Amino acid sequence: MGNPTQKIKTSESTCPAALLKGEIPSRFQSFWAIGNLDILDTNLLGVFCSIRCPGSIILNTYDCMRILRDSGVAVVSGFHAPIEKDGLDILLKGT
Repeated sequence: MGNPTQKIKTSESTCPAALLKGEIPSRFQSFWAIGNLDILDTNLLGVFCSIRCPGSIILNTYDCMRILRDSGVAVVSGFHAPIEKDGLDILLKGT
């Protein structure tokens, strides 16, 4: 069975500190999450890519994704661009 969905209220003490950093607009009183919330308290890296990029960038990105996978860094992305989708395939082979 998959991970259960959980509702996180920003007013509760169980809310991960990472969600409270900075100012959360009042309309965001709760969040929905699936999986291990402890990941929010680790270093996170956001990845976004252009749909078009030179081949050398693509090869460097594959190498970077392998390094990130092996180092255990959590990566946040929409994974919409083709290179992001390829990167997701690489990342999913790690933990």
